[in-house]
Amino acid sequence: MSTYSNPAAARSLSNTDRAGSVVVNPFKFDFANTGYAPTALAATTLIQIGIVPAGCKLIPHLCRISVPVLDSNGAPTGDYSIGSATTPTALKASAASETAVVLSGEDFTADTSELGSRTVDVPVYITIINVSATAPVTGVIEADLAIRAFDATIDSEVL
Repeated sequence: MSTYSNPAAARSLSNTDRAGSVVVNPFKFDFANTGYAPTALAATTLIQIGIVPAGCKLIPHLCRISVPVLDSNGAPTGDYSIGSATTPTALKASAASETAVVLSGEDFTADTSELGSRTVDVPVYITIINVSATAPVTGVIEADLAIRAFDATIDSEVL
């Protein structure tokens, strides 16, 4: 398994510890950037598209994730899920790589779409399920991840 991330993403991370406060962190992953992007998408590849900072929870219905076509081959084979390393399907169970998508609100998995921890940062990943037939991949993944402060009275620890 290989993991790829845009190193600039963590440097611009905003956090909140105020109850009721919402912060939206924008993230970009550009496949044209040879400094961090893979040249091909093998099965089990992880592409980090964001971080839920320690002490925060993701608010999925306020998030927006734009994913370009990742498999433009005439007979595409690729698909992916979106979530964390421990729960790769937390936000989206499966999406076909041959279609560009913009996910928001109810597009995310209804019952398991919680990510966050009181004590550690939780990276958000696109996990490649089946190998993409197209190499190299092009385009930009954009993720606007809305977070709020972790509330121990109502939140369970979900990574």
